Amino acid sequence: MSSRVASLLAVLIACSGIACPSNEGAEEFAKRQAEAADKGPTGKVIKIDTALQSGVHLACADLLPVAELTTLLEEKEPVSLVDQTDKNPDSTSTCSIRRGGQPLSDKEQARIVEKNGRLGVMGGDELCNLTLYCSVPADEAALKERCTTEGSLGNHTLGVFSCVKVTPKGADDGYSYKLIDEDSKCTVLMRGGPSVVEEPLVQACSRAAMKLIGPASLQPPAPAEPTEPTAPTEPAQ
Repeated sequence: MSSRVASLLAVLIACSGIACPSNEGAEEFAKRQAEAADKGPTGKVIKIDTALQSGVHLACADLLPVAELTTLLEEKEPVSLVDQTDKNPDSTSTCSIRRGGQPLSDKEQARIVEKNGRLGVMGGDELCNLTLYCSVPADEAALKERCTTEGSLGNHTLGVFSCVKVTPKGADDGYSYKLIDEDSKCTVLMRGGPSVVEEPLVQACSRAAMKLIGPASLQPPAPAEPTEPTAPTEPAQ
């Protein structure tokens, strides 16, 4: 139960006796008292702005046009998107960005490992994973504080403050960038894919998201138009 609803109920109960002013009804008095309870200690209503309301989800394909994304990432083959928002309902969108092309044969993979010491990202593998939060406040000070508390690194390589988390991956490191996009006012969390140990690739994915996602792309999907009921058909004679 929200505090506002609780306030309404409490005042309505009190008004069942003699607490209400005689010139107004219980419901009107309860609403007025609840509105007063919503105000801070200075008497001012505290308003928290977010880019989208809670519970709104956006399709990855609408946020990240594949052709533009492929160009920005300088990929030879068109990338693909896998929408994973249903697995992370607290997010506005969760999108797996995957390398184009076909997986290599076992022999081709063995040659690459012998030459480079590691396989790297193959066709169909995840390059980056984007988690977008647009229903939380765009609070850079809070992001910096959390970044320091968890022992992550902060930098301005992308032109805005980014909290960079480094995670060991065998002999290498994996990277994730968390930042607040200035245009959309959404929080962007970009993780490198399981085989990605190159920080510049995660930075490129983050830059692409910042370029492609803006106020125009945050339009919630239009509600489905109601369909006319189908008239029952007469049985054949």
